[in-house]
Amino acid sequence: MFKNNSFIKFLFFLTLVLLFLPAFAFPLAGRAYRVFFIPLLCFWGIYILFYFKNFARQICYLYKKTPFKYLIYFIAYLFLSSIFICSFNYRAGINAFVYIIQLSILYILPCYLLSAGIISTQLPIKKFLKIYFVALFSIFVFGLFEFIFGKILHIEPVNIIQQFLANERYFLGDFREMYAHRLCSVFAEPGWLGGFLFLNFPIIYKCCLSKYKIFDNKLYNFIIKKTLIVLAWLNLLLTLSPIWLIFCTLETIFIFKNKIIKFIFSKKIIVYLSILFVFSVLIGAFILSSDTSVKIAQIVRIIDTLTSMISFENFLIVEPSLGSRIVSYITSLHIFKEHFLIGIGLNNSPYYAAEIISKYSIPMTTENFLHYQQALKTGKMSINGSALYDLLAQTGLIGTTLYYIFIFKTKNFINKIGKNFQPSIIKDFSIGLSLSMFLYPLMTLYDTLITVPYNWFLMGLAVSLCVYYHKMKSGGY
Repeated sequence: MFKNNSFIKFLFFLTLVLLFLPAFAFPLAGRAYRVFFIPLLCFWGIYILFYFKNFARQICYLYKKTPFKYLIYFIAYLFLSSIFICSFNYRAGINAFVYIIQLSILYILPCYLLSAGIISTQLPIKKFLKIYFVALFSIFVFGLFEFIFGKILHIEPVNIIQQFLANERYFLGDFREMYAHRLCSVFAEPGWLGGFLFLNFPIIYKCCLSKYKIFDNKLYNFIIKKTLIVLAWLNLLLTLSPIWLIFCTLETIFIFKNKIIKFIFSKKIIVYLSILFVFSVLIGAFILSSDTSVKIAQIVRIIDTLTSMISFENFLIVEPSLGSRIVSYITSLHIFKEHFLIGIGLNNSPYYAAEIISKYSIPMTTENFLHYQQALKTGKMSINGSALYDLLAQTGLIGTTLYYIFIFKTKNFINKIGKNFQPSIIKDFSIGLSLSMFLYPLMTLYDTLITVPYNWFLMGLAVSLCVYYHKMKSGGY
């Protein structure tokens, strides 16, 4: 690997490790910066410097043979549209242009190419799968450890460790009391963990329920395959997040719809329902084992969220966090309506949001109102976005279409390559990854900002499958 350059190997594996610590950061000049980007940029700087010819060949190959070309079209459009926006609004165009450079060289290309260009050529995908599942197992085990010993038993050193590993917000004093009783693991908030689980559940299901081995070691293989699904669901339940619980439940029903239909009409359903009932009682007793009033309040919140959806005004009161997001989505849609073709430029929604709020009668939560009051002084309003609504407002119909074409092409690319695999854990992984890309657009309705490094990394894994297939076909494996 890397012609036996031990230092660049170290940077590569350090980058992979820190990829699974998405909120591990350090403070500088009043802002928090993720540690992940230090080895990432160092790795790419050294790799391009010493292996430029190889890097150039990889880029050409990716452009000609993979969905990477559609990602390039999307980025190229962002640059061209920002230049066009400059002719109407110089400040908005320059702001978008600067942000696109940051987005391209920090979030999109380095993270996508880390899996598409490096793992595909330098790290056998079977070895990567071992790293991937160990990382998931570690995150979920730490999550339960943090919840039991930190949240329930209030052992302070455990909370300190959790805050150290997820300190992107703690450094800036942005810790919310509501998270003190909810599982976060290595994430800055429970919602981040919920989104991470939603994106990875299809892969976890397909590989853990596969008849093929993930690890050669029987003990490791048994532990991971038999516990990971349960650990993942315990983490999800203990985030006490109604939205991600609904999303992941619907996702699970969709993935196992054929087996569910068959199971409903089988005689075993009574036995399994009895087991589920006992398991639910045990979990309920575990959740309510301490801080009873707080836990009951969180469970009541989930129930109230579901029943309050009949009235938007009531919903804003019961679920202010999600309500604030919905207000932001409505604001973004109004911006899109007025700039539907090319949008207002990336990172410019906050400068238009206050104007839209004042122009239209949009119900607001307390959080929205406080941000609006602040925007009257600063001209910039903080809003909670998602990939879909942000792209509609900021890149218009053209940019949003190009982005989802890239996702669609990636999903089809995985399907095309996966059909050529012989039955194996790699084939099962490809099926899980394809399902993740298929369900990803649903996730973008709620969250998944385009600045999440892990999402770009996951999309790049589609290319790894392509290279694996061609090496397998030529006898390289």
